[in-house]
Amino acid sequence: MATKSRELARDALASLLSAAITGAGQPVQAVYNYFKGALAGESPVVLVTSGAIGREIAGQGTAQYEMKVGLNVIVLVAEADAAAGITEQNVDDLVDSIEAKIADVVAANQNNPGVWDQLKYSDQPSEPLPGRDLDGHPYVVEIIRLEAMVYD
Repeated sequence: MATKSRELARDALASLLSAAITGAGQPVQAVYNYFKGALAGESPVVLVTSGAIGREIAGQGTAQYEMKVGLNVIVLVAEADAAAGITEQNVDDLVDSIEAKIADVVAANQNNPGVWDQLKYSDQPSEPLPGRDLDGHPYVVEIIRLEAMVYD
């Protein structure tokens, strides 16, 4: 049996988030399952990237692992985008709304058979990073850390 990669969990989470928070009437323009370096002002977007991983042999005499997979969900909202109706006054409201929708996805998908056995927010709190310049555009950024327990 091949050892599982955290790519499986990252891709699955990105797919679940994309289905829940993009499209008509949803707050996010796109969800990417990798760190997209050039956003060209695209906003709001969510990036799902690999975080830290811990592997522990599941038991003596086995080659299977119990893994704690870190997943970073990075919310990026342009500080002000008149075309998208985002003003300085409502940027934080939008970031908060996106985070709440992410929490809903996590709560609804705590178990994803074949991918993870438990998905939850990490013990580390999220990290808001206001006023970051990315690709020549100012963004409000929040990094949400999740943990997935994965068993081979």
